[in-house]
Amino acid sequence: MAVRVPALPNPVHLRLRTTDVELCREVLLNGLYDYELCDKPSAIVDAGANIGLVSVSYASRYPSAKIIALEPESSNFEMLRKNAAFYPNITPLRAALWNKNTKLNLVDPGLGHTTYQTRETRAQAASSKDSLVAAITINKLMAEFDIGFIDFLKVNIEGAEKEVFESAADWIRHVGVIAMDLHEDIRPGSSGPVLAATQGFEVSWQQGAITVWARKDSVPRERHLAGSRTVLQILNSPKSAASRP
Repeated sequence: MAVRVPALPNPVHLRLRTTDVELCREVLLNGLYDYELCDKPSAIVDAGANIGLVSVSYASRYPSAKIIALEPESSNFEMLRKNAAFYPNITPLRAALWNKNTKLNLVDPGLGHTTYQTRETRAQAASSKDSLVAAITINKLMAEFDIGFIDFLKVNIEGAEKEVFESAADWIRHVGVIAMDLHEDIRPGSSGPVLAATQGFEVSWQQGAITVWARKDSVPRERHLAGSRTVLQILNSPKSAASRP
C-alpha cells in the first residue's frame, strides 16, 4: 500500500505484514539515518537500500544530489523502484556491494526482507539463476556513475562489509561520511576491516544500531565536540532492539 509520511512530499510503498512497516517507522519517523551534512552533497550511495527509504529521505532533502541505491534481492528491488520513481535523482541498481566485480549467491536466512546475505559461490554450486546477483565494487560504481567523491555512504549489507572494507584503500579517502550497521553478531570478524579502514575519520558516534564515521569537514562543528570513540567502545555499543533497515 502507499502511505503518506509527513517529512516527504510523495507517498512511500510498503508491503503490509512485513518488515517494511517497521523500517518506515525507524527510518522516516524516528530518523535513524538523519545526519546533518556540512554542504549540499553531490553524491550519495545507499548500499543495501532495501525498499529505498533512506534514499527517498535524502533525495527529498537534497534534490540536486546524485543518489545510487543498490539492492540485490528482487522483491525488495521492485519496491525500491516504486519508491524511487518519484525522485529523478535516485538511480536504483540491482546489485550487491563487494570487493570485486563478479556474481554472488544470495542467501535467505528466513528472517524477513531485511536479512538477505551475499556469499561468493562456485558456478556449479548455484542452485538457480534467481539465486545469483551481480556484485560491484565502490571503484567501479564511482567510475560508471562519474562520481569523484561520495559525500554520504550508507552501508547495511549483512556482514559483507568484511569483503568491501578489506579492499577499501583505493577509495576510502574519497568518502566523507559512512553510516553502517555492523554485523559482528551474525558474522564474527566483519567489523575488523571496517574499523581499520575508518581510522582516518576524525569523528564517530552511535545512533541506535548505526555507527557513523565522518571527516571533520563533512559534518557540522558541534559533532566534533563528541570526539572519536575507541574500537572497543564501538564494538561494545548496544545494538537497537529494532529490526535492521
